[in-house]
Amino acid sequence: GAGAQAGAGGIALSGRVAGSLGLLLVLGSIPVLVHSYLDTLVDPCAAPEVLLARFALDPPSAKRTDFLRSSMSADAFAEGSLPGASGESTLRYLVLRSWDPKRLYHQPEQRLLKGLEISESELDWIEVDGAPIPIRSIEVQTNLVRHAEPVAAYLLVYDGEAVENPYVAQIGSAVRQLVGGRLPMTLYFVYGSERRDGERATAKRARAWLADA
Repeated sequence: GAGAQAGAGGIALSGRVAGSLGLLLVLGSIPVLVHSYLDTLVDPCAAPEVLLARFALDPPSAKRTDFLRSSMSADAFAEGSLPGASGESTLRYLVLRSWDPKRLYHQPEQRLLKGLEISESELDWIEVDGAPIPIRSIEVQTNLVRHAEPVAAYLLVYDGEAVENPYVAQIGSAVRQLVGGRLPMTLYFVYGSERRDGERATAKRARAWLADA
């Protein structure tokens, strides 16, 4: 038609089609700009440094820092201990944030509990203020420890919400991240040991700490 545009030997396009293609090219360039050039990061936590400061009780060694950054892609982290009451063992905890979520949700226990044989993880639900919170409890081969039973559990938080299935959570935010930028994930990990003649008091303390975190 009269509005067709064509280059030498090219395909004629109407003004409407050319305009639509131009708009698609602009929209398609946004994710490239956001991720390849700007590497935009979007943090739903208003004050992440305050969050970590609450838990930073034990200053990390250079070796520990290198390990967490290389094996977990840690952007920031804090560690500490939770002394038990009389007769109860001390629990250790780690709060870790990363812009590479898959390094946190893909079997973190395998890297953080080196030397122990992990059998499986089990999803538990704990109610906090009327809302269910998903916590993963780690099952460890107890025949490796003579008088004590290892205890470990963790909680994942993504986009301000406790995560049941991290794969589903990432898929659900894919479009928003494509245009807006990457989101971080936070891992709350707690571990210790419990006397075999106990009544799972340490495991209950571990889950209670995660629920309060």
